[in-house]
Order: sequence, then C-alpha cells, then structure tokens
Amino acid sequence: RYAPPCPTMQKPPPWAGSSDAAARTLELLAGMAVAQGALHAGVVAKRSDWVHTWNERLAILSTESLTWQRVLAGEPSDERAVILHSGMSLSVREQSHLVVQPAGRAPIWFRAGSGPELQAWESELGEVLATLREEADLARAIMRERPELMDPACFHEAPHAGSRNIRERRLNKLFYLTSAAQTQPTPQALCSLT
Repeated sequence: RYAPPCPTMQKPPPWAGSSDAAARTLELLAGMAVAQGALHAGVVAKRSDWVHTWNERLAILSTESLTWQRVLAGEPSDERAVILHSGMSLSVREQSHLVVQPAGRAPIWFRAGSGPELQAWESELGEVLATLREEADLARAIMRERPELMDPACFHEAPHAGSRNIRERRLNKLFYLTSAAQTQPTPQALCSLT
C-alpha cells in the first residue's frame, strides 16, 4: 500500500497502484530524456483542461519547452508541449500542485509524487523562467536606450531559434527580434554602436 512520502501530500498519486514493470518503464524513459539533455524528467499527474481529472504523464523539461505525454505499453504517445518564454509564471498551490501559467493561455496544473519531487520541478523550471525574464528585461532595456535604431514596441522573443545550450543544460545566447525604428538614425547613434 502507498504511503505519502511527505506530510503535505493529501492523496496518493494516481500511479501509486501501477505495476512495477510500468513504473520501471517510466523511470527508464525519464532517465533517457535526462541523458539526452533534458533538465528534469519524471512521472507527474497532469490535470486535464476540460474535465479536471488527474492523469499520469511523463513530463520532460528542457531549456526550450515543457512537454508531457502519455505512455502506453512502454511507448510514449500523445505528446503535448508549451514553449518556455519570459512571459510565463510559475506557482505552487496547496503545497502539492505546480501551476505553469503561459501568457494568454489557461494554466497548466501538475502534481508530483512527493514533496521533494515537487521542489525539484519548481527549482528547475523556476530557474529557467527566471533566466528568461532577466535576459528579456535586459534586451528590452537596450532597446529603450536606442529608440533611434530599434522600435521597442516590436519586440519578440525567439526561444525556438536554437539559442539554448542543451549539452551544458543552461540557457545561452538568447535571441530577440525587433524592427528598425521609423526614423533615420543620426551619425552619432551609429558611431556609438562600435
């Protein structure tokens, strides 16, 4: 019988009654994902968007996205993902739920199998999102300082542009897009760029 590993867990996770073979398969898939460059991977319960039921999923966090998928007969299927960007927020609710809030989308709810696992997800995902916010804030500040060259109103984060270093498991050289300012730059502004 399942016993919650920490006092904050009120209910056992839905996979607590899973067979040993299925649990080992999920652990192996999570380990393979980390070996291939994922920051964190493991089995979580994800709340469905419409019915709000909790379903077992293999979740994988990379420097670019958070993906989750069903695993049927040892094979991943039905993969879903959210691309990470600076406008996302992260919170822990009820001491057992991790809520990811993409800008302009419904929140995505996850529940880890234990308190330490929840903390690991929060730490890894929180670190990536904090770095994305810091870098985007810096890029926006540079754009505001150079309004004669760049239009700060036309700012776009490009997280999918191959800018993350998967082998080092950290964010590196993030890219942003903007458009040229509508006015012609002065010669002094062009010289100050060098």
